Amino acid sequence: MYLVTGATGGLGRRIVRLLRTRDLPVRAFVRLTSHFAELENRGAEILIGDLQRSPDVEKPVGGCE
Repeated sequence: MYLVTGATGGLGRRIVRLLRTRDLPVRAFVRLTSHFAELENRGAEILIGDLQRSPDVEKPVGGCE
């Protein structure tokens, strides 16, 4: 499982696309206000949170490379 933070940004979105075209599992960490439907449609697991909050970060990093 690969974790991509900032997955709705310019670079993050491209990384998710690349990983998913290779059929690799992706977890996209996004903010609640982000537009993440495209990532979800590509098969990325979506987790919503804030990188500045420790409780929000603990779940996304579990099981990631």
